[in-house]
Amino acid sequence: MVGATLLALIAMGHDGRRTAQLAVLALPLVLWLAWPLRSARMRRVRTVAVWLWAMGFALDGVVRAYLLDTYQAAPDGAMVLGAAANTNARESGEYLQMHWRSAVIWSGALLIAGALVGVFARRGAVADAAAASARTRLPFWTRSIVLVLLLVACVAYASKPWRRLHPAIFWTQWSHSVQTLRGAWANQQEVRDRSLAQARAMAPVFTKAGPSTVVLVITDSINRDNMALYGYGRPTTPRLLAHKAQAGEQMAVLQNAWSVDASTLPALRNMFHFGLPQGENNENPPHLLALARAAGYKVWWISNHDDLAIEQQHARFANVVDMVNRTPGRASASLDGEILDCVQEALEDASTDRKLVVVHLMGAHPHYSLRFPENANPFDDHVDAVETGLVNNGRPA
Repeated sequence: MVGATLLALIAMGHDGRRTAQLAVLALPLVLWLAWPLRSARMRRVRTVAVWLWAMGFALDGVVRAYLLDTYQAAPDGAMVLGAAANTNARESGEYLQMHWRSAVIWSGALLIAGALVGVFARRGAVADAAAASARTRLPFWTRSIVLVLLLVACVAYASKPWRRLHPAIFWTQWSHSVQTLRGAWANQQEVRDRSLAQARAMAPVFTKAGPSTVVLVITDSINRDNMALYGYGRPTTPRLLAHKAQAGEQMAVLQNAWSVDASTLPALRNMFHFGLPQGENNENPPHLLALARAAGYKVWWISNHDDLAIEQQHARFANVVDMVNRTPGRASASLDGEILDCVQEALEDASTDRKLVVVHLMGAHPHYSLRFPENANPFDDHVDAVETGLVNNGRPA
């Protein structure tokens, strides 16, 4: 019953794989209830320890479930971290006044879980007392199962990606992230204000009259080797190919082009600062979005990423910021198609005739199987030259 209660609360706040990982991490003290103890004092200590242990996992599950149900967000997402870092006790109180019904419901679930764990952990202790008085031992197969499960839990704790999901570790790191963010924000707005003032002082002007709409699409983990437009053997870019056939020379395709850096943050930094180094006193060179705003463009930043650094260093220069994805990490299941409505709204906006729309796609970030709808991979149904080449080169699936 203790294990089932924990599993139910963990499952509310995590997906299938994470549910299994958290369940394995929660195993050790739950399994302790299956081990007979003769000392009444140790049984009391164990009851308290199991209750505190279980409530840590239960509280983690309830908080995650609330955020998922209310905001479709994870606790370490940029939106949640930003909200936590940018609030105070008074605002928190006002928030609870507005959302007290949800708080009561989820607190009730936590209290029920606490009562169940307390009752059945105590019953386990009473049963232990009876077993200890009769000097009985657990059957061999029961002991074997418990030891195997403990071994699995030990392996999980030895793995850093698993271990960091433990509520005690995760929420300690979460608190540190909030404090770090507050420290970074102490001057981030000031940096953006200086960049905007710098751009206005440079006084950029139009070289062509009339309306202008520029859409800049940034994507991760995709290069020309994956694009039919550049000669890849699979039709991965059918619409770009059709557009090229229709537009002819009006569509420029740069054959020799590379990312300006090897990873995302420095690449974006160099892209938006024109590859220029920092000046004296760590002054940043002009920022593209600041210059666009100074020139009279209305700027949108529409992103399928949940990245706090990108949001603060670049996205917040925009007039309109739409961060569609609220779950951090490369294993996010948010599809790039989710941003299309936001892009359409930006293109149809009638408040200005000069627009710069920056679209930041997830691209092909791992896991690749999460980058398209379930059972919708167009290249799974038949063996083609690419598949054959991969097999011949000994490439694993």
